[in-house]
Amino acid sequence: MKLAFLLINLQLFHTAVTGEGGLRTGTENKLEEHDPIQLFHDSETSRRRELQTRPLRSQKGVSHIRNLTETGTCGDGPCSSDESISNCPADCSNLVFATSNSGKKGAHGHMFYIKAKRDISIYSFDIFSGTPAENELVQVYTRMGKYSGFELKEDSWNLVYDNDSVNLLGEAAPTSLGDFDSAVTVSEGTFQSFFIWVPNNRVRYQLGSSEGSRFSHNKMINFFEGVGVTSKFSGPYDEHFHPPRVFFGVIRYDAVSLSQNIDPLSSAVSLIQNGDPLSLGIPTQARAACLATQRRVNFAINTDYYGYETGKIPAGSILPVSCKL
Repeated sequence: MKLAFLLINLQLFHTAVTGEGGLRTGTENKLEEHDPIQLFHDSETSRRRELQTRPLRSQKGVSHIRNLTETGTCGDGPCSSDESISNCPADCSNLVFATSNSGKKGAHGHMFYIKAKRDISIYSFDIFSGTPAENELVQVYTRMGKYSGFELKEDSWNLVYDNDSVNLLGEAAPTSLGDFDSAVTVSEGTFQSFFIWVPNNRVRYQLGSSEGSRFSHNKMINFFEGVGVTSKFSGPYDEHFHPPRVFFGVIRYDAVSLSQNIDPLSSAVSLIQNGDPLSLGIPTQARAACLATQRRVNFAINTDYYGYETGKIPAGSILPVSCKL
């Protein structure tokens, strides 16, 4: 009896280990770790199914996880992620981005927007005009975010270039506008719209495929298809705005760094000594510092992505405005 019981247990143990007897082995009884989990079923997402992230493996102690932090040596040409105009002007200043390669059409104006992949400062454009001409008026407006919904609202735009003595070179050669009156800083992940206006000539562009779709890009800028404009900030819209159009020109910019590396502890000491908890660039941790004899006065500015007030108070938005006795 005991011998039979022992033989049955040995047989069960053998089956579990080898997979014989109709049972699947451990690797057969689950999805392989490199197989994508099938989350999408419709035809429109079949490609997403193919691109589903697979579990990464290591071999001989070396991880296969890709290092996304790009570093470089100043002066080697490319502006790396750890470089900016402040620490490497040789690589990160006077950068150019050609938006497209042709401009068979044109209008008095053109609106488009970009999205920054890292912090940049746009300081000029090169444009192609309809015909060569001297002493022409060229204006450049800008606004944070996409232009959609603001095409007819002049007070929603900032004039950053206003020059009535531009010598336009026509469609055969680019006209460099020179520096804007004020450079346009665009932080990483932010959209920025531009409106180029040449009332007595044409801004050259080409036909696009879909207004607002990405047309071209480099490692710092995503560039999107825009709209041709024949009347500045006036309608009717259907008569004076002609999408989709792709700006033919060059964006000139610098790679900058908007974050400041400030030590919170030393900053807090400085704040207590100087009695100014709201110095520009001071981190939130240090702004809480007040003298023991003072009380803290708080405020909250609640805005949406474009700077308009909202009723929602995000976590951590309340900061000290001043220290009072």
